[in-house]
Amino acid sequence: MVQAVNDDKIIFRELEKVRLIIDKATGLEITWAYDDLVFAQHNTFIIRFDADDLQKIHCYFNVDFQVEKAEHFFYALARTAPEYGMALHHGGSYELIEGSDENEVQIKFLERQ
Repeated sequence: MVQAVNDDKIIFRELEKVRLIIDKATGLEITWAYDDLVFAQHNTFIIRFDADDLQKIHCYFNVDFQVEKAEHFFYALARTAPEYGMALHHGGSYELIEGSDENEVQIKFLERQ
């Protein structure tokens, strides 16, 4: 579990469930998790935990990832998530932008069309 503090309360997020969903559906691993974001191997997609519903997650695909593969991964993730008590929603896409500092990266989320 990953914990975060919002409005002075601790929120426990189901990182292990998300890891199992990603592994079973895509065969990929988690490379990094921070706050409400989980990054899949090869920067393929990001899972974002919903702010209000702990059982809901949102999937954003890298803008450079092939659309056909992204669709295949999304449907595999969406079919697998309920097995672990989670609901997956398509959030759209994202791109990584280099920051002003060499160790800084910004994430720009793009809403689904």
